[in-house]
Amino acid sequence: MNALDAPIAAAAARVLGQSVPGPGGCLLWLGGRNDAGYGYIRVNGRSTGVHRVVFLARGGQLLHGEAVHHLCGVRHCVAHGHLAAVTASANAAEALATHALRNRITALERALRSISPAHPLLADASNDNDQLEYDLADHDAFDARAPHAA
Repeated sequence: MNALDAPIAAAAARVLGQSVPGPGGCLLWLGGRNDAGYGYIRVNGRSTGVHRVVFLARGGQLLHGEAVHHLCGVRHCVAHGHLAAVTASANAAEALATHALRNRITALERALRSISPAHPLLADASNDNDQLEYDLADHDAFDARAPHAA
């Protein structure tokens, strides 16, 4: 047994006890989050991502330099099936693609609002960025360990 197994298992139990079911099969962490929206918990006196804690506690393996990626795109999701080990470059490429898509949607909403402020597509625009986190994930199209093609 690894010296970190017991603290990770105990932390994972705390994380899962402070999480609730969300849209798209997500399990949403209700505890503290950083400015980027990732949940964190202290393990052995060190701040650690809750998604990483759950991934490792459920038997996930990380090779040197890999990160835990949210396949669903929801940064405070701790559903084990939504987490995968990825290379740093694949994680960064997917994050950039998501950011670019959100920026494009925002620009198109602004353009439509300037032409037709009452357009039906704008009715729920304030909630679209939250929903986008759940809609972006295409689990079949993203190979977590392969370099992400642009």
